[in-house]
Amino acid sequence: MTALAAAGLVLRAGPRVFLDGAGLALAAGEVGALVGAAGCGKSLLVRALCGLYPSEGEVRVNGVSSRADGWEAVRARTGVLLGAPGLLDDLTVLDNVAWRLRRQRLPEDQVRTRVGGLLDEFGLGDAVGKIPAELSGGMQRRAALARALVSQPAVLILDDPTAGLDPVTTTGVVQLILGAARGRGAAVLWTTHDLAGVAARAHRVWVMRGGRLDALAGDAGGWAAELAA
Repeated sequence: MTALAAAGLVLRAGPRVFLDGAGLALAAGEVGALVGAAGCGKSLLVRALCGLYPSEGEVRVNGVSSRADGWEAVRARTGVLLGAPGLLDDLTVLDNVAWRLRRQRLPEDQVRTRVGGLLDEFGLGDAVGKIPAELSGGMQRRAALARALVSQPAVLILDDPTAGLDPVTTTGVVQLILGAARGRGAAVLWTTHDLAGVAARAHRVWVMRGGRLDALAGDAGGWAAELAA
């Protein structure tokens, strides 16, 4: 089943055209990596896929269309982690993760059960009452990932989720992301500068360049060679 499909994407910023009629697709459970030179528009693209940056074209998540059903319906099925963790400074970890569920007016006992389970899974069970300033960088990323997954999305979109982390923390965060997504059958699309790790982790790789999204074909060795060229 196709979890994420985008077609006819046109992405602009002022006079510059970053994409001109591009598309991509991911099946449920697949991991896709989006790479490209700095400034090529990767972060704009992931925002556009969530309806957070204006674009032309259509995005579908589990068959729900940005055109026919609206962006709110698409976002309801999408988990997002854009750049920095983006946790709300004055809320506890529990309240940050629970925020979306409370907006949906779920009963509080269900909210606490779901959030508590996620925080335990991500090693944050003892941090529920802490605010973001009391967490390490890796703990903040884990809390942000829990917030992205709490609504049980079909697609998880991540913009360079390990930026600024040390290698050991990066490895832990990547394993957590992939394990959590795999266990839930969610598709994952992330932007990354970690070229060495792309081929080992992704089922599909796209390079953003020249107004296009070029899908890299072949095995992992071929991806790595082309990315390094």
